[in-house]
Amino acid sequence: MDQVTPVSYPRLELLPTHEMPWEGLERLLRRIAQDVEGLRDVQLYGVRGQSQYGLDVVGTAPDGSRHGIQGKRYRTFTKLDLTKAVNKFISKRGNIPFPIARLVVAAGCLAERTEITHELYRLQDLHTDVQIELWHQRTISDKLRNRRDIVVELFSEAVADAFCLPAPLHVVAAPSPDRVTLADALLYGPAEITGAAQHLAGADNLSSTNPLSAVAELEQAAKLLAEGGFTAHATVVLDRRAALLTQADEHDKAARLQDSAFWSALEDGRHDDAETHARNPKKNANTAVSKTFSDIAAAAINIVRHPLGALPPQLEQLRTDSAELSFARLLILAAEDAAIDPSNTWRQDNLAALITQANLIEGSPSDGAVLACKLRLEVASLTGDWIGLLGKARKHQVPRDQAMLIYARNAMYHAERGESEQAEASWADAMTQACLNGQNGAAAEYVAARTFIRVRFRGPIAQNNDHQLVRSLRAQSPASTSAERFEEKAMRALLDDKPHVAVPLLRALHRAAYSAGAWVQLDRARRLLANAYGSAGESLLAVKLHVLGAQSKKAASVAKEDPNTYLDVREFLSSPAYWVAGTAYRVLAAEADLIPDNDVGFVTDSALSVLDDAAANKLQDGIYDSSVWRNAITALAALAKRLPDEHALRILEHSRPWVPREPGRHRRTDDDHVRLCAGIAFAHPVHRADAIDQLLGLLEANDSAVSRKTEHAMADLVQQHPEMVRERLARMTADGNPYAARLLLLITGQPTEEQLIAAAAAGERLRKPPTSTAHSLGIGTGAAGQALLARVLPSDERRELARHQLAHAAFPFEPGENRSEYYDAARILAHDLDDVDDLFDNAMLHAHNSTPSRGDILNNLGNHPLGMFRMTGFTVDTRAHALWLAALLARTDEQKQEVRALGYLLIGSTENADWYIAHAFQALDLADADHDLAFLASQPHWALRSLAAWIWTRSADAAASIGSLLTNDADPRVRCTFAEGASNSNNPATPDLREILLTDPCHSVRQCARQ
Repeated sequence: MDQVTPVSYPRLELLPTHEMPWEGLERLLRRIAQDVEGLRDVQLYGVRGQSQYGLDVVGTAPDGSRHGIQGKRYRTFTKLDLTKAVNKFISKRGNIPFPIARLVVAAGCLAERTEITHELYRLQDLHTDVQIELWHQRTISDKLRNRRDIVVELFSEAVADAFCLPAPLHVVAAPSPDRVTLADALLYGPAEITGAAQHLAGADNLSSTNPLSAVAELEQAAKLLAEGGFTAHATVVLDRRAALLTQADEHDKAARLQDSAFWSALEDGRHDDAETHARNPKKNANTAVSKTFSDIAAAAINIVRHPLGALPPQLEQLRTDSAELSFARLLILAAEDAAIDPSNTWRQDNLAALITQANLIEGSPSDGAVLACKLRLEVASLTGDWIGLLGKARKHQVPRDQAMLIYARNAMYHAERGESEQAEASWADAMTQACLNGQNGAAAEYVAARTFIRVRFRGPIAQNNDHQLVRSLRAQSPASTSAERFEEKAMRALLDDKPHVAVPLLRALHRAAYSAGAWVQLDRARRLLANAYGSAGESLLAVKLHVLGAQSKKAASVAKEDPNTYLDVREFLSSPAYWVAGTAYRVLAAEADLIPDNDVGFVTDSALSVLDDAAANKLQDGIYDSSVWRNAITALAALAKRLPDEHALRILEHSRPWVPREPGRHRRTDDDHVRLCAGIAFAHPVHRADAIDQLLGLLEANDSAVSRKTEHAMADLVQQHPEMVRERLARMTADGNPYAARLLLLITGQPTEEQLIAAAAAGERLRKPPTSTAHSLGIGTGAAGQALLARVLPSDERRELARHQLAHAAFPFEPGENRSEYYDAARILAHDLDDVDDLFDNAMLHAHNSTPSRGDILNNLGNHPLGMFRMTGFTVDTRAHALWLAALLARTDEQKQEVRALGYLLIGSTENADWYIAHAFQALDLADADHDLAFLASQPHWALRSLAAWIWTRSADAAASIGSLLTNDADPRVRCTFAEGASNSNNPATPDLREILLTDPCHSVRQCARQ
């Protein structure tokens, strides 16, 4: 059987360029010039009616020469046509302000006759200063055989399938029509591409004779620009429309047009444009309608421009029947702005106005239903009544975008109240509506918000794969939202150090996120705003926003920055969201010294209620720094010395189960437990025995963490109440507890045999050389603790041990952290010894030596601020530490003056150097110390100013002006030092200065002044 040969269908030989309209052929030539010939800056040369000097398209070649193309839309092309085309260019090229190196005559039809070719060669030989070429239907077709993208764009997919060769992989795919339009718009202008140009020209022609017809032309131009995706250009046309309406005495229409443009600009963050639109109605005509719109716009501008929000108390006077929708927008703006500050009562005060306006506009055309929905959302957020809104959303009685908004805002309402399950359910509904409405970006925000609330309650494990879903949804929604644009502009302003520009934009971001129910975005807005307000000195508002955002560390940091200003956050203690209440307790703990006496009982009672709920398993809490239970304990610990007696008893009952523990076990409450019991033991005699019993229980754990803290906290208590602790400390010491042994030494007159044995063992440990090498650095020596045990040894032995400590400090591989411990050990061992000149000289050598040890260098290897591994907080420069030791060893006036002189040189040498220098100067106790008063009182470090306060209260002749300066010092530690010394001061200015301290904002200062 014969095999049948398949028929081979030939491809389309030529593109139908001869059938293209002139605009199509012109566009084709532009594309060939740019994307086939590789010319840049391709432009149409003139428009119809202008002299084009034989050129239609011009462009620049890579070598910088200029090329020109003359298009010919002819059915047939002859020799004479070619001659005329070239001669026209040659005769007119003198009028062209740039040289043309190449002229292309492009005909849409075929031009292959021999006489045309002969004429082409003749013209080329005649005009050698310009390269002359002829393109025609076949030439153009050959150029586009492999350019499917251009053929699809200018002809069709069917033509491309029939004409183009199969595209190799490297060929650029044909872009979609909208992308082509945008690309062309960048080159030739949106008005030309969309067809709006002719309407704009028509408006120009009609503007003087028939302004209303000109307005119609501009409306058509705006419509074409908007449909083409050039909404910003369409907005520009609006001002011309308004001006023409005013010219035609249609003042109210012009005012409404400007009002619409005003709110559009405001929502888009174009505040300057919005202000222009706000001024125009009143400027163009002083009618009642235009004045109303201008007044409403002015109120809105005040709100969005003010960095703290300028909300008018009453807005009813701005409401008129002619501006109901505009007034509704103003109410929504004000309500959303008021939501930034949780203490702002504007929404509550204007609740009736919100309800009334929603009822008035609900049936209005245009945006009435949307605005009414937003007003009712504000009402529901205030009253908690969501039944009506949720009912409409679930019964599909509102469009999807409104249903999405209702669910999202309801979810955020529950999330802000710590109602996780309800929030998750509503966000799931919001996600569904967003996806069905094609708003994938909004859906991504709601998925992120649902994950956020889950993590708040269940920890990071609750994230699942939601982050991947968020990424996928955002990838399907490339368009940026208004909130994202606000954030981008605000970050740029912060980068340019323009907080006055950034803050209004961040407030706009907060409003946009709040309005959309985008909780994660809202959280980011709060944090950014809080940081900006904190930097600007608006501490209270910064703290409130940090509290709402669960930024407990930052909130506490802001509270500590001004140690004299009380930031009242008690309103947040009753928040059902654990992270809000927890962060508020953290703030109150940081400013415990500033809480007014009348408020202490409220704070401690609230904190104890948290502990009661936890004990009854009724507390909703999380695992993070914002935990309400942990921070309530921290607040109670900070207020331990100010607790009412009945509250002290209650907290001791709660804390008693925290004492017993397995070996090596730590509790998150340990630090606060120690502070709490120590404070109660000092300030509440009736509960002292119970508090000390718990402290001894913690000490008995013999654990390096909690027992060391307990030892430090109990040092003064042990010496003040030795009989309450002696027996248990002795028993623990016998069981080998070193913390108890050191405390017992404080109340032991004659050391026991056991204590002497422990001291001898400590001495042996103090003699051991350091173990740090070039390959292994150890941080921490325990030398100071061993020295406390060894201080009962004979003087000669202590002197020898002190020499060992200084020798150890000079070891080349010991880092500064260890050197400081050796200096402390030497200070404990030798501070009360005689014949210590050699130790003094050695200590001064250390105090003069600024060269870092090899251990310091090794400790800081790779410690770059941008490094992935960094070690911070370690001491490197220990000269001030050694100086304190030298001051305690100085026995002669000459030695004391040597220490004094070096101390002045070391002031400010490191961040903490001044603290050690202050202690060194205090140890010197120089007779002429008051000569340094003015200098010390003006130092930036509080420790040196505290030293000045100590010196002033010991001097009968110190100037009252310096005393006044110290009494009003910005740091309460300085004022407290002054108050402590004032009780024994014989300076005549003391009584008046003490009266000032009795009214100090800090409780600790007042307490010291009363003693």
